[in-house]
Amino acid sequence: MSYMNEQELDRAIREATKRAVVDSEFRKTAVANGTAALAAVSSKGVPPGTSIQFVDNHGKNTKTIVLPDPIVETEQLSEADLEAVAGGVALDECGQSCATGSCITT
Repeated sequence: MSYMNEQELDRAIREATKRAVVDSEFRKTAVANGTAALAAVSSKGVPPGTSIQFVDNHGKNTKTIVLPDPIVETEQLSEADLEAVAGGVALDECGQSCATGSCITT
């Protein structure tokens, strides 16, 4: 059996979500067994180790909010690095651009 890649998985989830909005039986299937719901909208399987769970809002006054995946910590840039990337201008001690060459050092 071939398995969905990330893009195919996202596409299958969107398709299952659209179908669950209009098909109450499919919605029950999606809530009971997310993998089965995706199998109904895709010819490929869910990647091994991937868990699929659809959650049903329960009425008008209850809203289920799904948080996005956490951002993996990456090395942060220093202020100087950020300025260089943003195209900022470095200032010297006198508050003028070092590129002008107008500063007099003592």
